[in-house]
Amino acid sequence: MPATGAIARTAVDVRAGARTRMAAITHSVVIVVMILAASPVSVACPLPRLAPCCS
Repeated sequence: MPATGAIARTAVDVRAGARTRMAAITHSVVIVVMILAASPVSVACPLPRLAPCCS
């Protein structure tokens, strides 16, 4: 849910003392970089491992 993500990012920025829009942009860029960096690692994880442990 994009709205929930935006609210969570805003809450983190406020708690960290962010005062400008540049803080929100920086936060978004950091998230994108982390996703791009983690993508190759996540491919190695088998999909059944990501499933909940219930039968």
